[in-house]
Amino acid sequence: MATLQKSVISFPMGLGASGLLLMALMAHGGAALPISSHCRLDESNFTSYITNLTFMLAKEANSADNNTDVRLIGKELFHGVNDEERCYLMKHVLNFTLKEVLFPRSDRFQPYMQQVLSFLDKLSNNLSQCHIEGDDQHIQRNVQQLKDTVNQLGESGEIKAIGELDLLFMALRTACVSSQQTWKMS
Repeated sequence: MATLQKSVISFPMGLGASGLLLMALMAHGGAALPISSHCRLDESNFTSYITNLTFMLAKEANSADNNTDVRLIGKELFHGVNDEERCYLMKHVLNFTLKEVLFPRSDRFQPYMQQVLSFLDKLSNNLSQCHIEGDDQHIQRNVQQLKDTVNQLGESGEIKAIGELDLLFMALRTACVSSQQTWKMS
């Protein structure tokens, strides 16, 4: 994104909105991408410190997970969801995980839980304006299947969700940070 901003600044101030739109499209090879998107996270959010805490929390919860037959964050979650919609999907998965799993279980798996919970809550706030245009029923259906699985498994499902925080973390990073790569000029 810095490359695009640098290019915009170097053009004369009288260029106007249509010129800026043309430059943005040229930077994307002519692809019609939105000029701004709230479905993005900054790479700087994913420090090695918080990565380590998240993975340690997941590992601790994973050791308490007795159900090895079920995967919550896997290819089924992304079935029918194109790459541009994945951050929006992960926003919903994150919000469910926070509200239905982590906040009610915030007293477990200490000392990592509080810092990871704060971090994930910050990401959720950053994604609060993330929306897609058009129908999102396919995404809502996938999220509902995940919710149903967690609820059917009960406490075991909640532990599994905490044990898969490393997968949630990586899926968020992949879906929401890598989308910024489209803004860089090749």
